[in-house]
Amino acid sequence: MGVPAFYRWLTRRYPLIIADAVEDDLAALSGGLEYDNFYLDMNGIVHLCFHPEGKPAPLSYDEVFHCIFQCIDRLVAIVRPRKLLYMAIDGVAPRAKMNQQRSRRFRAAKEALEVRSFLCFLFHLLELSCYHFQVQKRGETSDSNVITPGTEFMALLSDALSQYVQLRLSESPGWQRMKVILSDANVPGEGEHKIFYFIRMQRNLPGFDPNTRHCLYGLDADLVMLALATHEVHFSILREVPCPRKCYLCGEVGHIAKHCDGTQKSTLEETEDVSYQFLHIWLLREYLELELKIADADFERIVDDFVFICFFVGNDFLPGLPTLDIRQGAIGMLLSVYKQEFSNMSGYLTETGEVNLRSLEYFLEMVGQIEDGIIQKQFQKSWKATYYEEKFGSEYSEELKKGLAQKYTEGLCWILHYYYRGVSSWQWYYPYHYAPFASDLAGLGAIEVRFEAGKPLKPFDMLMGVLPASSAWALPEYYRLLMTNPASPLIDFYPEEFVVDMNGKQYPWQGVVKLPFINVERLLVETRKLEGTLSASEIKRNSIDQELLFLCCHQPLARYIYACVEDTEGICAINPIISEGLNGFLTLNRGALEAAVPHNVLCVNYICPSNHPHIPSLPDGVILPAKSIVDRDFRRHSHRGRQRSTSSGSSDPYREHGSPSGRWRGRRSSHSRTRSVDSHES
Repeated sequence: MGVPAFYRWLTRRYPLIIADAVEDDLAALSGGLEYDNFYLDMNGIVHLCFHPEGKPAPLSYDEVFHCIFQCIDRLVAIVRPRKLLYMAIDGVAPRAKMNQQRSRRFRAAKEALEVRSFLCFLFHLLELSCYHFQVQKRGETSDSNVITPGTEFMALLSDALSQYVQLRLSESPGWQRMKVILSDANVPGEGEHKIFYFIRMQRNLPGFDPNTRHCLYGLDADLVMLALATHEVHFSILREVPCPRKCYLCGEVGHIAKHCDGTQKSTLEETEDVSYQFLHIWLLREYLELELKIADADFERIVDDFVFICFFVGNDFLPGLPTLDIRQGAIGMLLSVYKQEFSNMSGYLTETGEVNLRSLEYFLEMVGQIEDGIIQKQFQKSWKATYYEEKFGSEYSEELKKGLAQKYTEGLCWILHYYYRGVSSWQWYYPYHYAPFASDLAGLGAIEVRFEAGKPLKPFDMLMGVLPASSAWALPEYYRLLMTNPASPLIDFYPEEFVVDMNGKQYPWQGVVKLPFINVERLLVETRKLEGTLSASEIKRNSIDQELLFLCCHQPLARYIYACVEDTEGICAINPIISEGLNGFLTLNRGALEAAVPHNVLCVNYICPSNHPHIPSLPDGVILPAKSIVDRDFRRHSHRGRQRSTSSGSSDPYREHGSPSGRWRGRRSSHSRTRSVDSHES
């Protein structure tokens, strides 16, 4: 999900959800709140440390690790969790996500090659001009594509984090009361989804505290949607924001030159590279309750529908519908359609993580009518046909349009299940580069959607699926040949040249990278032949592993574990009373228990509780925060947000067609009469 656009829309429309983290005031570090559990989506931290903005890039992995440790120290000092620290690194992703990862890595490799070619040309010109210089050698961190499960870097990162956690638990008083879970790259799943699966699986079990205070650090905009989907009220998201620019007159930050009087001094917060903000989910829920006030509707079900609606303007698994642009008010239009047509739909759009296809069909029919108006106003009258012919070429046909609708509908169902229940299929993916129009999804209510669960790929297989040939060095020798040898049976997966279709977007990263889709069956036929060539360390890198639980030996849970090991060498169920509400299982290892004694830190394998239904409602016994946002506050802030958007020059193509005077108002639906829709622009 596009972070800048969605996060900007959210915070402009609902500004009171944001609070600054003031790091030089102990009483205000976490906004005056205490948190029980703190979750780190580690890939954001790793990327920021691997290629920092505004600073020289580190040259070695050790420098990267040192930066990561400093970042974690700072985040833990801000949040001060009391019970649990959960660190999750991206493991092998579902096939549906791998297409995006593949596109991103191929594009990054292409851009890096272009930069190197330009620099070589520049250096050649300088040499001809008799300038002498020494070119710095490329360090270990020259290729950020190594931040992918299965690489040596990720294995070293896991070891470094394990040592770091043990050191902090043994020496830092603020850590010694916590339990720490490390889910590294050998545990399948995206980092943020491993975190939210853990949260969902803790709910509704014995010992679960419905008033647990959660805080999560991460940069992805979909964290907001995932947090709403948990129906955990006491939830905050911590993210970084750029610090103010430095004044070139006095050298201080926090103001610009024209406002400088020579007396301003930087605070601790301003002298750091970044500052941090909390986004409070309970305040966002208050805004949504005002925004989506519908008579006799269950607000928790409305929240689930809001999460689902946001998928249409950005997600990591499906391309966006052609006429929906978050920067031009698409979310406001979708929410207006939802409110106006709610009573005409066949119930809510979603139910306990499943899509109500009949309601969705009607909802998209209404959206499609607005879409037709936009097309007539902004484009030529057979533009839809032109779109399909341009994007699909000779492959375009009515059958292909039906296939698009089938797969897009499957994708919407897959994503919702992923957010609320976990991976419904590790193999499913959307096999097209472009989406259909909303109006071409008619009839989806009759579509049958089924998924086969399957299993995640092994790390080396995923690397083969997402890395370009220029990053083949990150794989074992014989795997590299499959990517680079012209005679390889898989060489067509790794084109040196490919098209990036800007598709009407402004920035290169928004373009559609038109790469061939990986055929997993063909891939596995070849990679299975090579597993016998792997060394012991490579076999470990290519394995599926379990999460690790670290805790100080003096904690009650540690004493409970030592007592359990006397009775069993297998799996031990965690007592949630002793563990302060943590449920799950431990795989006991007597050698690891004995090794923990001199360091005073215990490390065991952790297994999440068995999959059980997540109930998308408030848990029994939850104490809701006092309401702090009233209707007039929402109206005032919402209006201001629209003024800012208008003054910045952005336009809203949905406004005319989403209003009572819009062109589609008089059209009639096969379900019932069409209602007018009031657009809410951000």
